[in-house]
Amino acid sequence: MARINLTGKFGRLTPVNDTGLRRGPHPLWLFQCDCGRLKIINLNNVRYGNSHSCGCLRKEITGARRRTHGATLPDASPGLRRAHGSWAMMIQRCTNPKREDFERYGAAGITVCRRWKGRGGFVNFLQDMGERPEGTTLDRINSKGNYEPGNCRWATLEVQIANRRDYHKVPSGCEPIEEGAAW
Repeated sequence: MARINLTGKFGRLTPVNDTGLRRGPHPLWLFQCDCGRLKIINLNNVRYGNSHSCGCLRKEITGARRRTHGATLPDASPGLRRAHGSWAMMIQRCTNPKREDFERYGAAGITVCRRWKGRGGFVNFLQDMGERPEGTTLDRINSKGNYEPGNCRWATLEVQIANRRDYHKVPSGCEPIEEGAAW
């Protein structure tokens, strides 16, 4: 088997030496990353541009992406963290068939507008809705409508109950049935 003479730099990786090990037919090499870490990597992944660092580059990129709005950082305001939680749950109940409440939202045809989805979706949502006040949650004004600007608001539980699709107001003069009372 011919030894490979490898010189130069591959992204942040500098080849140190051939380990003599293989993963299947692929040689494994020891590389030193610009961050100082040594790592054994499949040579073909480096040659064909699939590996550019020891993993530090991915952490930098995804870390920057995660912090674009700052809502999940420990020093974010409570209203910002609450808004982010509401936004994330809205996306989930409309797009994730594994969620228990998907049947009443996504499967029922309720969608989230394009402006509030994908990259930058939370930032747009925050611009339209603002931070979530304490004691409120996300409510659709038209409960049969989609999640979109103009149809959403921060509302208290009482307002949301009165706005539910299956809510029936008790006629005045009728006594509500106490919980646990016999029919």
